[in-house]
Amino acid sequence: MLQGGSIGTGDKAIALKLCRNILIRDITIFRGGHFGIILTGCELGTVDNVTIDTNRDGFDVDCCKYLTITNCKINTPNDDGLVLKSSYALKKPVTTEHIAITNCIITGYKLGTLLDGTYQPEKVNWVCGRFKLGTESNGGYRNISLSNCTFMYSSGLAFEEVDQGIMENITISNITMNHVHHYPIYITTGCRNRGPKERTTVSTGRDIMISNVVANDCDSLAGIIITGMPGVPLRNVYLSNIHLQFRGGGTRDLANRQYREQGVNYPEPRFAGATPAYGLYARHVDGLDIDNVTFTTIKPDYRPAFMLDDVRNDKLTNIDAELQTGIKLLIRK
Repeated sequence: MLQGGSIGTGDKAIALKLCRNILIRDITIFRGGHFGIILTGCELGTVDNVTIDTNRDGFDVDCCKYLTITNCKINTPNDDGLVLKSSYALKKPVTTEHIAITNCIITGYKLGTLLDGTYQPEKVNWVCGRFKLGTESNGGYRNISLSNCTFMYSSGLAFEEVDQGIMENITISNITMNHVHHYPIYITTGCRNRGPKERTTVSTGRDIMISNVVANDCDSLAGIIITGMPGVPLRNVYLSNIHLQFRGGGTRDLANRQYREQGVNYPEPRFAGATPAYGLYARHVDGLDIDNVTFTTIKPDYRPAFMLDDVRNDKLTNIDAELQTGIKLLIRK
């Protein structure tokens, strides 16, 4: 077992940079410092059967390609669980691509309680657990798959391209979540544009497919969020076979709330506040295909289930959502 230092020191239990032919297998990391594992600019690797129970990021993959990550258990009550980044760490934009992740468990239990078997839920922080692309995203992400994974007492799936990179060919399938903090699915582009001032590219996202997701006890803050930018929409987002149960409790006035543009803001829904729809809110999207999606609530929620704002070429089939009297299933703007 590897045991790291304290929050804020920037230390790492395992850090590899510009390495090839990597194999990390059958280890446990407790209190891994700022990163339990961080791979930067690495190619051709396998990470298998790794358990991480730590107080900051569990496992970060930055500017890497051709990696498989399998059979890992990652508990991160105070930060991200499994994160793909494409920062400017190599002094140039490098796409993180060709990454296959399967059969992993991500949790937000109190530090150490995954390892000791008591599994004590941690108080909800602004971020807890979750699988994420971003936020550092200068090079972007391409050809990423995540499948057969479970989440417990964590935030959900976050795909954030805000630093002038690309985000394309992303597939997510066979995911279960329980006790979901803040949101189950979040897809966004923005123009934070952290990096060299002379770059003139615009963040883009397209061809994202998410299927076979079941999530219970999702936070009432937000449902599925899919937001591009004015004039630069997200393109071709596909959602199918998704069942989400929300805590509910949203009030009627929230349906008229002006949800902020991502713009230069830090891409975190908690800072944006409640969404105008409890189930799915989409804005600045060209090509949205939704099929066999069901939303239920534990308590009554008086927001519409779906809201589409500046969404073109959408197709909604086989959708079902719990609604209160007088509340519309779908509102278009």
